[in-house]
Amino acid sequence: MVIIATTYKICRRKMPLIKNEREISGGDFLKFRDGDSLIKLLSNLYRVDSHYIESQKTSAICVGEDKCVLCKRGIRVAPQFYYVVEVQTSGGLKEDGILRLPEPVFYETNNYEKNMPENESKRNYDWAVNRDSSGDRVVYDTQKGSKIEIDEELIKINNELLIEKIGDYENTLKAKYKQLVNSVARAQEADPSEVSGNIPF
Repeated sequence: MVIIATTYKICRRKMPLIKNEREISGGDFLKFRDGDSLIKLLSNLYRVDSHYIESQKTSAICVGEDKCVLCKRGIRVAPQFYYVVEVQTSGGLKEDGILRLPEPVFYETNNYEKNMPENESKRNYDWAVNRDSSGDRVVYDTQKGSKIEIDEELIKINNELLIEKIGDYENTLKAKYKQLVNSVARAQEADPSEVSGNIPF
């Protein structure tokens, strides 16, 4: 999780939601489909920094580079960018829910946002995104669409939903991190000279 000074205050506590994003170089959850989609961002950003451990096929929270065991073991930090969105596919299917925005899409919308007037953000526009997974890797093409009206009250409601749903997910990642740290401690207790050989990540 990343908290920036410009956090959004609601429900008597600071939300881990980032409002000034141009500074960053099941049920309610949606997934991108191949083909064309039109996306409206209906909340602020909730960012979660995590690590994906390939050998374990699992993710765990990043607790900060200075004290994170996974950072110290050279496992890449993988930022996750969550929004409440409305997605409409080229086939006419329309869905509302929480979407993890792929990194290429997030950073491309940021590139557009940097050239917007100060009183505008990426929420002022819809976004045309094409996803193509036919090759060796998934490719995204992102284009700025039409200008849209922002419903600030809806943004607030959706922010609360993000806090609830992604907060629960973060707790799961924290528990996974604790399990992994404990496995390192057990391996090193069994063999104080152990660096990595018997540790499965």
